[in-house]
Amino acid sequence: MDSIIMKKLSSNISHLKALDVKRLLRRRPVIAFIGALIFTLLHLGIPQGVQGEMANSRTASAVATASLGNRIYAFARGLDNRIYHTSAADGQPFGAWAEMPGGGTTDVAPSAASLGNRIYVFAKGINDKRIYHTSAADGQPFGAWVEMPGGGTTDVAPSAASLGNRIYVFAKGINDNRIYHTSAADGQPFGAWVEMPGSGTTDVAPSAASLGNRIYVFAKGIDDNRIYHTSAADGQPFGAWVEMPGGGTTDVAPSAASLGNRIYVFAKGINDNRIYHTSAADGQPFGAWVEMPGGGTTDVAPSAASLGNRIYVFAKGIDDKRIYHTSAADGQPFGQWSLMR
Repeated sequence: MDSIIMKKLSSNISHLKALDVKRLLRRRPVIAFIGALIFTLLHLGIPQGVQGEMANSRTASAVATASLGNRIYAFARGLDNRIYHTSAADGQPFGAWAEMPGGGTTDVAPSAASLGNRIYVFAKGINDKRIYHTSAADGQPFGAWVEMPGGGTTDVAPSAASLGNRIYVFAKGINDNRIYHTSAADGQPFGAWVEMPGSGTTDVAPSAASLGNRIYVFAKGIDDNRIYHTSAADGQPFGAWVEMPGGGTTDVAPSAASLGNRIYVFAKGINDNRIYHTSAADGQPFGAWVEMPGGGTTDVAPSAASLGNRIYVFAKGIDDKRIYHTSAADGQPFGQWSLMR
């Protein structure tokens, strides 16, 4: 996806090793957490009269994706900092980008997840760094942006995933770089922010996905750039952070999605900007990192979501800032990168 089209890099670049990912989550002694300290957030306020900037599917940050019903949705920050969305039925082309109602703006990537018959979108405000959310029933317009309770703030993108009848949101604290989470039952308000156990820290957005009765969280370590993960059964506490095998490193957020009985993780290499993936069956260890075919490169986090029997991956081109996507049926190789229109 380099230089206007997914540019092929020389084959002799080493893979996930080139994904130079050093050891991830730096452990620190647990510091008592004060909710107000963590997230001091933003207003998704947008200046009136600014025209949309998603022509030619250009974005300045990572794309957020989620599926609902028989459609896959993509959300992106325009070059004007407004948030836009598009969707496609399974196997069909994506439609035109439409601005999210409510005039919200952000300076990082949004995040999205579905629960029941609704799709939820989360975004960080520019000026106040608070986290806001909106939602829509399948096929209906999105409502107004609402600030997340608890006074949390972040300086990177939040992450969201659903499990059972709850939706979970994860965010990095500004002052301490620790990871916090909150959740809500379908249609209910979100609870207080709670620090993830294990004293892990990160300097980029975390990523989350569910598989079976567990929710998985992935994060990049600060000092070593390695990728770590933890998980929890529905309603249970999260376990210790564990390094992903294979020695991969990244300098942006990883991305995760589940399909069938497997969870997939995607990450950008540090030295070569190529995109790599690994996967694991429920409860099993992750395999080796494998380069995505097609020679695509990116300078931000990739994004992934599943729909039907396929997993979709989205990434921003480096030079042209356009959004590309590829997909694969369960257990099959990924196809070529295609430009979103």
